[in-house]
Order: sequence, then structure tokens, then C-alpha cells
Amino acid sequence: MKYFGFIFIGIILYSCSGNGPLTQEEIAERLSKRDFSVYKQLPSCSCDDLTEKDGLYYKSDSLYTGNCHLNYPNIDAKYEIRQLYKGELYGNRILLSPKGDTLSQNEYKQGDVIREDVGTKEVCNCDELEKIERADGKKIAKYYNEPFTGICQSFFPAPNDDKIYLEAKYEKGVLNGVTKIYDKNGKVILKERYSNGEKQ
Repeated sequence: MKYFGFIFIGIILYSCSGNGPLTQEEIAERLSKRDFSVYKQLPSCSCDDLTEKDGLYYKSDSLYTGNCHLNYPNIDAKYEIRQLYKGELYGNRILLSPKGDTLSQNEYKQGDVIREDVGTKEVCNCDELEKIERADGKKIAKYYNEPFTGICQSFFPAPNDDKIYLEAKYEKGVLNGVTKIYDKNGKVILKERYSNGEKQ
């Protein structure tokens, strides 16, 4: 019985070690699918323990893969979390309040930001939204497979494709706020107000 107890403890320690059984290929594949839950199985350290050189992060002279964080001075609270793959920001970079609330969240790929204010104040082209029908029959707009919160914009066809003709506000995947339609001079010609997806 004592033998099985040691095995059980060993399994727990291994699973909590942060390294996990994933290979580099498995990590790369999951990140390519935007599965950032993979970082739960990767090491975590203070960003102060890393060395930055030419925009890349190293630990012990090796490109770092895992999480790093920075703490507020004089209190035990994180103010920033970074997800890194092979020394580059790849995944989320999150700023936190002293209480732990998310202040901002940007998504990176190979060191470059590709989404700002993830899930809060995003702006995208309305064509990028995927409309999914829920079980109750209502449609929900998803962006990167998540209910969209932010503003979507549609543009006039060429040669005026730099001018917005529609701007709609969404919250958690449904229209919420004022939807505006513009003419080619940027003047609002129609306003519609929505609340929880219903036209008011």
C-alpha cells in the first residue's frame, strides 16, 4: 500500500511540475490552432528571470517557452502575464489590476500583436464574424470562435473601399448599442438601437 502511495504522489508531482509530457511538435500544433491552454502545461517564471536580446527572451541561454509574469512592487499581485514560444510573444499578453481583474489583453503571434483588446473593445470587419445559431434559435456572432464584444465595420465597394458604410456594436455575440449607416462622405444617414440583440 505504501508503494502505491509513493507512485500516486509521484504522478501528482509530475503533473504539477509545469513541464508536462508535450513534445515541441505538439506544442507548435496546438498553438497554430490558437489553443493557448497548452501554456497551463508549460513552465512559469518571473519575467525578471529572463534575458531579452533582439526582441527574443532567453532563460539560461536558451529560447524560453512558457509563461512569465511581473508583479506589482511591494504587493503579492501580478500586473502582467506573457505567453512565450521559442523566445517570442505567442499567445496572450495580459495586464491585470491589483485585484486580479483583466485591464487589457492583446494576442500575439511570433512577436507581433494580431488582436488588441481581446474580447472587450475589438474592431473587426463584419465579414469576419461567424453567425452561429444557438439552441434557442437566436443567432450569435463569433470572432475567433468566441462571442464577439466590440465594433464591426463594413465598407463600400471599390473605389470607396476605405470608407465605412456600416458600424455595429456587439456585446457577447449579440447586437447591443447603436448601429450606424453612413454615406460616402462619412455622414450618418441611419441609426438603429439594439438591446441584447433586439431592435428598440
